[in-house]
Amino acid sequence: MYGYAADSVWPSELQSFFAVAVEGNAALRASAERLQAMSREAERADALPDPTVAMGLFPVPVETATGPQQGKVSLTQRLPWFGKRALDAEAAEAAAELAEARYRGQRSELLYGIRSLWVRKYVLNRKIHWTRSFLELARRQEQLQLRRYSSGQGLHPDLIDIQLERLALEDRLQRLRAGLPGIDAEFRAYLNSEGGEDPPSADSLVPVFSLADPLETAEALRRGNPGLQAAAAAAEMSASVAEKSNLNRYPDLNVGLDYIIGGKKSMNGQPVEGSGQDPIMVMVGLQVPLHWKRLRDRADSAVLFHREKQALQQDTENRLLAELEARYSELGSALQSVRLYQEALLPRSEELLNASEKAYIAEENDYFRFLEAQRRLFRYRMEFEELLGQVYLLYAGIDKLTGVEK
Repeated sequence: MYGYAADSVWPSELQSFFAVAVEGNAALRASAERLQAMSREAERADALPDPTVAMGLFPVPVETATGPQQGKVSLTQRLPWFGKRALDAEAAEAAAELAEARYRGQRSELLYGIRSLWVRKYVLNRKIHWTRSFLELARRQEQLQLRRYSSGQGLHPDLIDIQLERLALEDRLQRLRAGLPGIDAEFRAYLNSEGGEDPPSADSLVPVFSLADPLETAEALRRGNPGLQAAAAAAEMSASVAEKSNLNRYPDLNVGLDYIIGGKKSMNGQPVEGSGQDPIMVMVGLQVPLHWKRLRDRADSAVLFHREKQALQQDTENRLLAELEARYSELGSALQSVRLYQEALLPRSEELLNASEKAYIAEENDYFRFLEAQRRLFRYRMEFEELLGQVYLLYAGIDKLTGVEK
């Protein structure tokens, strides 16, 4: 999407953890089961209504010329007006599409959460690495200052300065390390587990930074965003309901059979002709909608509801595109800052630190300038790692908007 290989920026370990999290997440399992149920309902949504079977008995048999009628068994089938069953099927398919879009939305939220945690842990690990490196440097400098001070060549304030620097770095390192258990606990929470599994190390992200064509990404959003797909499915479902509400003003056809149970009749000791034969009656009827005003109001309400869903679909698209544009703007600015740190701030700061160290060893400048150069490089290193975290979070956010899972 952005001119980089997604499977290299998001390493295979992250994708494997996501696959395990999908299996273990209770909310996602519930959504998947709902999707399966809605899909099965859609398969039979255009079926005929269930027939009606009825049985009746005459408390007092009705005498006829061929014998008494004792009861009857009826079978009735309603046949909806032309087009109603097809609209029911369309509405059910749209409902299944809505359930699928919501399921994909939950997967997207889960993946974004895991990627965000991954980035947080990666940045934290990088900060720990650089803090440990500068702490080792401070400890070596403290030993050097202590030897100089003991030999009378160094100044007491310089020794205190480096000791304070070392204590501050030790405290920072301790506080950074204290953040790792909390992130690991959040990783385990995605597995719906209380413990036992090793959380991912989150020690790799490939620094390949570029931007894709915004128009292509916007088109990908229109095709793949789960929220927009859900809005489109809701609009489609409401359209089918509106058409069905309009057809409800037309009558349904009822067809049926009556099987009449009769007794035998005799006259002068002889059976009457046709006696004992159970007649069958074929019925055809119309289920006439008489409440025209109520049906008209329902049809008008369904049309208004459909228009609301269409407006919400357009509003959802507008908001998502605006969010994508904002993410693009933030990402472009962040990438400029990345280049600034990579090409100027970090290499020049390292150059300044090396030059200050040489000048200090040669006693051409004081220790404060050397220490200030070290602090500046450390600050830039920490800021750069934080900036990288922001860039990766923006990539993850754009992937979420476009529905990309790779």
